[in-house]
Amino acid sequence: MSSSGPTRRLVLAAGASGFAAAMASVTGCSRTTAPLEASDAISRSRGARSADPDRAIRRTVAIGTMVLIARYHETAARHPALRSRLARPIADHRAHLAALTGVTSRSRRDSGPGRSSNWSAPSGIRVPAGRGAAVAALAAAESNAAGYRSELVGTVSSASFAALLAAIAASQATHGALLRSAGHELTVEPAPAGRLPDVPLDSSAVDALQDALAAEHAAVFGYGALGALLSGAALARAHEAHDAHRRRRDRLDQFIRRVGAQPRPAAAAYRLPFAVSSADRARRLAAGIEDGVADAYGWLVTVAGRGSSLRTDAAGWLTEAALRAAGWRRASRALPGLPDGR
Repeated sequence: MSSSGPTRRLVLAAGASGFAAAMASVTGCSRTTAPLEASDAISRSRGARSADPDRAIRRTVAIGTMVLIARYHETAARHPALRSRLARPIADHRAHLAALTGVTSRSRRDSGPGRSSNWSAPSGIRVPAGRGAAVAALAAAESNAAGYRSELVGTVSSASFAALLAAIAASQATHGALLRSAGHELTVEPAPAGRLPDVPLDSSAVDALQDALAAEHAAVFGYGALGALLSGAALARAHEAHDAHRRRRDRLDQFIRRVGAQPRPAAAAYRLPFAVSSADRARRLAAGIEDGVADAYGWLVTVAGRGSSLRTDAAGWLTEAALRAAGWRRASRALPGLPDGR
């Protein structure tokens, strides 16, 4: 493994007692300050941030995130029965905003969705009168936002910002899918296979591809171990995931050979991180497998070059893993693919 960047794998460890992770922060946005409104943080983006070539895009995405939070609050205010269901996406969006601005807001607006009497949504937000239509509108807004952020991943200059955008897009895609699923099993459409590299890759990108291949090897093994404890729709989804990971494993093998490297083989044996003795534990294992795959692709986004097809392909593969993880745990994560993805 090269020393050009931190290795960020979370896979079933060969000969280890649990998931192995060696992760380092890539966002550079861990600063916590006194309670401030997010808009204040954006207005203070001069000085140290003035040299940020992606500052305008960061600002636009942050404002869009605030509008999404406002939409959730307005929906919860009009449909109080949805408050508990909407709490997790709101918390995720606040984590997105903190990562984008470097400021964690702890004002009264954080008391819960639709609860603050001082909350004032931006003009133009209209919440459908029907509860189902209101949820559908939120799901559409999430999917649209995820698509926009995904398009930005390949264009930004900063590698860490590209990884952050990919994580936010993946989180928003899971929000939309979970809102639409209404508690049913998620159906995950595989991301495109990706375009084989047509230019040489540096050693850090090749190492990241090898890490992703290792994650896919572990995923194939893990899904083979949990199927016996699942049934019905969950078992069918596990079979689909197993097949998808086999295809992605084979595709990554092609990527690595294309750039003149030798793909690393699967480990001779894997040890599961815990005993899988029930359907709930099988779901937990599957979610952990997908978290590890997402982590590998988050790092691949970071090391792939700006404008490269590899960066955008990796972002799509990250979203696919995040969607599967969300389906297994029936909940989203704020920043899948990044250290401490919450």
